[in-house]
This record gives sequence, structure tokens and C-alpha cells, in this order.
Amino acid sequence: MTFYPLEFVGCWKPFLGWQGIIPSKAEDMTERAVDLITTKLLTVQEVFRRLSPTEISQELRPHMPEHMGRVIHGTAQTQVPAIWSMLTDSMKEQLVNTAVDFGQPYVAQVFQDLQDNVEEVFDLKQFCIDTLMK
Repeated sequence: MTFYPLEFVGCWKPFLGWQGIIPSKAEDMTERAVDLITTKLLTVQEVFRRLSPTEISQELRPHMPEHMGRVIHGTAQTQVPAIWSMLTDSMKEQLVNTAVDFGQPYVAQVFQDLQDNVEEVFDLKQFCIDTLMK
């Protein structure tokens, strides 16, 4: 009765049926836990200040060619499809690698800007609630 059923079972919610006590109160409990954590233990700024923009940039580096390749490919096909179709695969790969090399320093700068303005961009409370509710 405490944990199951996860979803309400019955009809005319909440009068005729049952839902486990924990699942029925999960969102309220999550909100309270997040409020306690973010007001008593740490702030969003503290969490993001502990992360190094340079290290984040280095961690993202291996994933950049794949994502940058999709962006360049999609943009080139839309903006200059004739030229893009004439390039060889090695030329396209070289273009992506050059874009990654050129863009790498900007990743650290973007993360630094995120650190400076994190509360305008990121809602830790809603993120935690969404994650814990899943």
C-alpha cells in the first residue's frame, strides 16, 4: 500500500480507488527535498563554480566532430547544396575538423558565461523534480 500501485487504480479519482502513498506524494516530496538541498546545502552557483570550463571543454571535445558534422552538413545542404555535393568526403571531414579546432576555445567561454548567468538559464529545482519524478 505504501509503494504500489504507482498510478491511480479505480474510478473518480481520488474517491473510489487507490494509489500508493509514496507515488501519490512523490512530486510534493521531491519539491520539498530540492528546496531543502538548494536553500540549506548548496546553490546552483556553487555547483557550477566547482566545474572547470577548460575541463568541460576537454570532456566535450571527443563528441564535437559528430555534432559539428551534423550542423555543418545540414547547413551546407540548405545554404549551398551544389558546392556541398561537389566536395569529397575527406574535404568534408577536414572542414568539420577545422571547425572543431576553431570552436574548441569557445566551448570553454560559453561555459564560463553559463557559470556567470546560471540562474537565468538553468532551473535546478525543476531539473531535479523532473529527474526524480522519472
